[in-house]
Amino acid sequence: IGQAFGYQDIDFEMFPEFSRKYLLRGADEAAIRSLFNQRVIDAYMQSVAVNVESRSGWLFVFAQGKRLKPEEIQPRIECAFGLLFELTGA
Repeated sequence: IGQAFGYQDIDFEMFPEFSRKYLLRGADEAAIRSLFNQRVIDAYMQSVAVNVESRSGWLFVFAQGKRLKPEEIQPRIECAFGLLFELTGA
């Protein structure tokens, strides 16, 4: 259904659970595939983030439609930094 509305999901045959769990899309599929190696995919699969978006050098980690409890905020921040580290190597 999503493809009919322009959502081209980039799937990884070697990581079916990741592909099922995440909608991965972008303008440069080859660049996205090279970025999402085993280490990055593992980090996503172990994360507490519900949604992750990256645009113009920004990384957004959020729980869509959910108000976080105070004790849930710190793990989300740690998750965001962990994903940022895996994506950039910095």
